[in-house]
Amino acid sequence: MRIYLANALHMITEMTDEQMIAFIVHRVRASAVFLTAFPSLLRKYVKALFHTWARGLGAMPLVSFMFLRDLCIQVGSNCLDTCLKGIYKAYLVNCKLSKSISGSKQQHIQFLGNCVRELYSLDPQSAYQHAFIFIHQLGVILRGALTERGPKLVKDKRQKESSKSSKKQVRNLTKKL
Repeated sequence: MRIYLANALHMITEMTDEQMIAFIVHRVRASAVFLTAFPSLLRKYVKALFHTWARGLGAMPLVSFMFLRDLCIQVGSNCLDTCLKGIYKAYLVNCKLSKSISGSKQQHIQFLGNCVRELYSLDPQSAYQHAFIFIHQLGVILRGALTERGPKLVKDKRQKESSKSSKKQVRNLTKKL
């Protein structure tokens, strides 16, 4: 079974035809329960599925997500935690890459967001813990940005005040002349 799963993973990661990848993922999905016996292979599958989910077109993202969802349900909390972290990061990366959003890209991002919501709804308690961590990280980033900006603002204000005072001095000198 290990050889079958390893060869299927190799085909998923090395093939370029998206329809063929979607077909392979769909067929291997029935064997998802056997990945529990091979933790290193499970991690590689999760990584490959996140890649095909976030970057794929057509049926590939849906099939990849369904495989990930089945893994989370069948394997349990260890896989669920990994998948929750991974799906959030893959979603963020995909949103960052799309600065100018076309209609199809907007639909793809909306689909990815729905998938994130679906996966997080599997275990609300775990989802709460992950959301708390991500919101805390966001707060740390924002605080860092504000404290970096704070000294710059003080410096900028001092420069503006000094330029205002120098302008006043120039005006006073021109008035005297």
